[in-house]
Amino acid sequence: MFQLITALTRVTPNSASCIDHIHVSDPSCERESGVSSNGVSDHDTIHDPDTKYLAFKTMLKFVFNTHTSNKEKLVKSKSSAWLSPDLENLIHKRN
Repeated sequence: MFQLITALTRVTPNSASCIDHIHVSDPSCERESGVSSNGVSDHDTIHDPDTKYLAFKTMLKFVFNTHTSNKEKLVKSKSSAWLSPDLENLIHKRN
């Protein structure tokens, strides 16, 4: 296992340490991970693109499923030139 986060993620006036871990079996699969200072806490934020993508995809699916309907609608087109009224009546009788 390889540790991707090597920067210090918790820095206080008395100590500094890496308390966050992202481990992978193959580091060549990792695109980009890192540490971002949030300026609010002594604990910095780690980021991993795969995790961010999964969170985005989950939120997008939720919004899509919440605000769209799954109703089916039959769309009828105008009659074709080759479809005569007699042929159309025969189709309706058959159905």
